[in-house]
Amino acid sequence: MNLDISEIISRLSDALWLVLAIEFLFFSFLLITFWRIFEKSGINPLWALVPLVNLFYLVKISRICCAFFWFILMLLPIINFIAWFIISIKISHNFDKTILYGIFLWMFPFLFLPHLALSKSVYLSHSNKL
Repeated sequence: MNLDISEIISRLSDALWLVLAIEFLFFSFLLITFWRIFEKSGINPLWALVPLVNLFYLVKISRICCAFFWFILMLLPIINFIAWFIISIKISHNFDKTILYGIFLWMFPFLFLPHLALSKSVYLSHSNKL
């Protein structure tokens, strides 16, 4: 079980490529999810490509009062759990989903945001401009 340094580096390199491939697939799926949610909400889907701006527009989709304040709360550790809970309830309400759906959206966003994006749910808004 005596490995030389080149074999160790080769194995680590293979593992790194696997991790990068998984991250790329996860990021691509997340990007498609945000793109579809922004399309449904009447927001330019190109904003899904910009890292912090997509979070700001996700807060705006919730149509919560003082969206910039809630965006700042989402950036603060520990407080963001409470802020995301309220925002997810509002997002589920704006897509005509139940409060239970909003709670699941809060607990499992990696499952329920894609469901929201890829389902036939419609964004309920008074106007298409945010």
